[in-house]
Amino acid sequence: MKLATRLCLLIAGLALAAPGFAAKDPNLKLIKARQGEMQLRAYNVGPLFGMAKGKMEYDAGLASKLANNLKTQLSLDIGGAWKQGTDNEAYPGKTTSLPKI
Repeated sequence: MKLATRLCLLIAGLALAAPGFAAKDPNLKLIKARQGEMQLRAYNVGPLFGMAKGKMEYDAGLASKLANNLKTQLSLDIGGAWKQGTDNEAYPGKTTSLPKI
């Protein structure tokens, strides 16, 4: 009886764990990478725009730091994250990237 119980628990555990081992769509990683890059860009450019519009007090040190962050970020090559077929038509609700891009 103990063997049967253990066997049932093992089968149930494997059945529940199987979806976790299933191969995930690698294109979703590309979409997340692009979204992360855009969020980081917005994080750095937001205060700069705020300063330019007068909505935020100008701080030369902060502006310089943010501009250098953007310069570094823009020098990175993430072109591989813009793979064909990872647009909003192929992944509706996951991305807003247009097929043209």
